Amino acid sequence: MALPQPVQLRARDNVEDEEVCFEKVWAGEAHFLALACDGRLFSWGSGRFGQLGHGTVQADVVHPTPIEALEGLRVVDAACGATHSLALSDIGDVYAFGLNNYGQLGIGTGGDTTLPPAHQQQPTAITNNNQYSNGARTDQVNTALPQLVDFYNLERSTSEPIDINIVKIACGNAHSAIKVISTPAAGTSMASSEE
Repeated sequence: MALPQPVQLRARDNVEDEEVCFEKVWAGEAHFLALACDGRLFSWGSGRFGQLGHGTVQADVVHPTPIEALEGLRVVDAACGATHSLALSDIGDVYAFGLNNYGQLGIGTGGDTTLPPAHQQQPTAITNNNQYSNGARTDQVNTALPQLVDFYNLERSTSEPIDINIVKIACGNAHSAIKVISTPAAGTSMASSEE
């Protein structure tokens, strides 16, 4: 049995083909993300739900294409769900894009009541607002552009934003997960702070 051999991908950057060094690749149901050695994030495949992050709902993108909305950021990790994507920047910010029918983007679901109105985000590009489930219309907050995900302390009455140190992100079929390292309280040791 022959061993798999690496395949050279050609990235599409504007109109010119560019040779790009990719260090990581992730696969969703019908889309891909690839992290370039310089920290740029590329996507290709089906963009039907905005999971490519190019600002439109497209049927197909054939070549790896840089996600322009993340230009200027150094991405260090990414993840693909079935029809959504996450990106983690080098400063710990998480960006989410794609289908959000279960709230997997972390930006609310249109009828999200867990955050006070001042903290609910309005994505730049809304798609699939006329989805039907068992005959009933369900408005979804989906986005075809990467949206910054904020984190809140919902145990406080003010639901204030909190700073957390995100070190890893992951996606399942229709959910997302993050790994954080907590900041130790004054007088405690860093050795026991990883959760």
